Amino acid sequence: MANKLHTDFAAPPIIESISLLNCQVASPDLEAATKTITATEEASGPANADYSYGATLPIPTDSRLTILNLAAYLALTIDSDDGTHDLRCRIYVDVQDADHMLFDLSCITTGAQAAVTNLNSTILAAAFNLCKDGAHHTYYFFLWSPGNHSPVISLASITIMLGASATNTFGLPFLSFLSPVQCELQVRCLGSCNAGTSGYYAFINGLNYYDAAFAVTDTGALTYTASSGASGAGSWTWQPLPAGPVLKLYAKGNTAVAYQGQPDTIFYIKRWS
Repeated sequence: MANKLHTDFAAPPIIESISLLNCQVASPDLEAATKTITATEEASGPANADYSYGATLPIPTDSRLTILNLAAYLALTIDSDDGTHDLRCRIYVDVQDADHMLFDLSCITTGAQAAVTNLNSTILAAAFNLCKDGAHHTYYFFLWSPGNHSPVISLASITIMLGASATNTFGLPFLSFLSPVQCELQVRCLGSCNAGTSGYYAFINGLNYYDAAFAVTDTGALTYTASSGASGAGSWTWQPLPAGPVLKLYAKGNTAVAYQGQPDTIFYIKRWS
């Protein structure tokens, strides 16, 4: 009979963490006071933009994580005009052409204006590839009033974030995790989610919940999600994952919001090879 040696025992697991912190760029209010828009057509060339903002989007560097979708959010405030509402706004990233145009907004009221869009491999693909490449990019605002109705602007800002645009449903998946080896996973969301976001969820191959892997913060207090396959609300446990299938992260919103952004997140991974 062979001797059982201490070297025959299983090796301890390898514990890793991947931090995704502040995966967004958000401009300040680019209008320091107010501005009356006198142009009656879109200006030509980035040098003639009404506003510009340069930033670098922080992106995950671990090869197991892939950005699937970005959400872009535009906010304008029109204080007044001469009574006819026709302000136009276009925003481009780096290049003033259709492939790099994030927004083409027509405003038919005064007051707060907002628009949101998804960027991914099929929607605004050229802009998506730029925004997520980890390099510095510049966002250009062009404003005009075709009828020369003198709109007055007091706020202009843009946010690009790891997230998705949706209301009262799951948005598009915004991030995927793929491990080439069998592992166990926990995903911890830190800080507050966007207002109106009810939780963060994961699906493997688009079929099965893996919510028990998540500790989610919605409104400052730590909450937990659970669904089919989870061991119950309040349980934050290691979720076994087979090698190979893609785990995709989604946000669930309600009717109060049009986008869900990813809060600061840490992936904890336990593997044996």
